[in-house]
Amino acid sequence: MAFLLQLLPPLLLCFPVLLLTHRLRCAQKLPFGREAATAVFLGAQLALLYLARLAPASGLVLMLALLGAFGLAVRKSQTAPTPWRGIAAALFSAYLVYWLIEKYLIPWGLTGSAMFDISWLHTLYQGAKGLAIVGISFMGFKLIHFFLDWRSGDIDKPSPGEFLAWLFFFPSIIAGPIQRFQDWQEQRALPAPAWIGADRLAEGLQRIITGLFLKFVLGDTIYGLSIEAMNVEVLSSASWAELALAAACYSLYLYWDFSGYSHIAIGTALFWGIRLPENFNHPFVARNLAEFWNRWHITFSELLRDYIFYPLSMAIRRKPWSRGYPVLAVCIPPIVTFLLAGIWHGAALGFVFYGLIHGVGLAVVALLKRRKAATRFGIWWQQSRAGHVGGAAITFAYVSFSFIFFCLPSQSLAVLGKRLLQVW
Repeated sequence: MAFLLQLLPPLLLCFPVLLLTHRLRCAQKLPFGREAATAVFLGAQLALLYLARLAPASGLVLMLALLGAFGLAVRKSQTAPTPWRGIAAALFSAYLVYWLIEKYLIPWGLTGSAMFDISWLHTLYQGAKGLAIVGISFMGFKLIHFFLDWRSGDIDKPSPGEFLAWLFFFPSIIAGPIQRFQDWQEQRALPAPAWIGADRLAEGLQRIITGLFLKFVLGDTIYGLSIEAMNVEVLSSASWAELALAAACYSLYLYWDFSGYSHIAIGTALFWGIRLPENFNHPFVARNLAEFWNRWHITFSELLRDYIFYPLSMAIRRKPWSRGYPVLAVCIPPIVTFLLAGIWHGAALGFVFYGLIHGVGLAVVALLKRRKAATRFGIWWQQSRAGHVGGAAITFAYVSFSFIFFCLPSQSLAVLGKRLLQVW
């Protein structure tokens, strides 16, 4: 019910905001019409974040000031690279430092240790703890994409107002889908409709209803059977078959929950005149782990591919040693990429293992692809329907195993590890 109440404000506010922004944009006699429309759009997103209790007013003001100054510095750098490019880089670094403190240094307790004697940072953070806003990690990932594309010249003349509206866009700020700024810029450059069309209204409602069904009917129904719902006592006494079934149930729950949220976000965004990218495409029919990540959290995996995996792969291939150690050249990029992806999810050792499991699995898939299917069995496995089903089953089992580290706290993982050692 609380989720539905959080969803209600954007549905109620989108129509008058769309109408107002359209009128402002169509006011040809007002030179600031487009800027005023963007300001109204941004103000509505900030109001929704506050009303939905996703961010305190002080946190919104801090982030708006910091990121607004960054957007302004980026815009100024188009005509005066010096000193504005340096100022933009400094503001970008300030956000990353706050992100690092918020998500890692404090949860890991590093600020007061002997190795990291920065207890003053802990005191400073405790004084500003109420400034944190939900979605800071996704905003950070979007900010990294924006900064790198801007530095490479792929983003031209970004408006500070549109930049902030893109970062604080309510439907996708918590968990995506992650829309690239170029796509946002292109859509927002189109004339705003006077009113939302019946076809878009119907599509938006259909996506929201689909998302609510996936999340509340399918996802919440199966959650009680998932391994995340098991306490330590149940984990210590359940059979391995029960644990395997519970892990599989968690995979289904996570898919229905996450894809349901993505449907709701995409449907709600349509009411704001924005079409967010698709985020899932039947991931559990993937026949290997590489195909799985082309279907699961698509917008996130594409950013990992474009900003970590590809640059790292090209950098390694340029090294002379890569020719003598081709296996290392193939294995290092996916392992490093998904190790970072695991750490990005949070300050817990389970996330590190989760990323490492996927990185190793992708490295194995890459090595197998280097060997052509010369045998009759290899050809049959790649081309037959039975081979596809078998590959999908193996991939599902492997992914379900990795999700154990994703969802369970350290105490529960320790219980499972102890049981496994006893079996051995």
